[in-house]
Amino acid sequence: MKIFKKSICIIIILLVTTGCNMDNFDYKYANKADFFNCQHQHSLLLKEALYTFESDITNYYGKFNPDPVLVYSTFIIKGVKGTAKYNRLVSPHALKVFEALKKIEGLWDKNGKNSKLNYNSDIIECIAKNIKDDDLKTTFKSLISVNSMSPMQFGYPLVPKYQQLITDKHLALYAALDLYYERLFYADLSENAHKKKTTKNTEEKVEDHSGHNH
Repeated sequence: MKIFKKSICIIIILLVTTGCNMDNFDYKYANKADFFNCQHQHSLLLKEALYTFESDITNYYGKFNPDPVLVYSTFIIKGVKGTAKYNRLVSPHALKVFEALKKIEGLWDKNGKNSKLNYNSDIIECIAKNIKDDDLKTTFKSLISVNSMSPMQFGYPLVPKYQQLITDKHLALYAALDLYYERLFYADLSENAHKKKTTKNTEEKVEDHSGHNH
């Protein structure tokens, strides 16, 4: 009887974890290092979200120099203000990740284009516990506790310490969720593919003419 009950428990656990981890999703970064320091059924998707975000901002801001210091220093202020050119930044894979992230229960305060990251979710709670910089961790938790958390409010202490995003993957995941994926709820992505193609053609023309003297 005990063996039967144990078997049932194992089956249930497997069904829950595999079903919620979205096994049909096309993961590109499954082999990258794990970092999410909490037991969570969507840890694989969160890892995918982070590395996709970092790939997108590197491809856009680091075309000629993929140094993460340069990439994050260029993105962070635009991300905090919400003025980044998301229609050019976002990759097709990032849009798929975004659609999957929207299905995570409790991660968002959903309200159409006014949807926001839910700072009281278990994912944000895990991020808060694992931020490496003590001052940033204290500020992060304090802003949430007094219901004053926002990209701008946390942006004030985060921007001067943007290099922490390179080594602190939990902090970087926060940036990915709040400064990137959340913006996609209301960003105009209708001309995403066209603008990417136009930008690429423009860059090719510039390169073609760069070696000629007129």
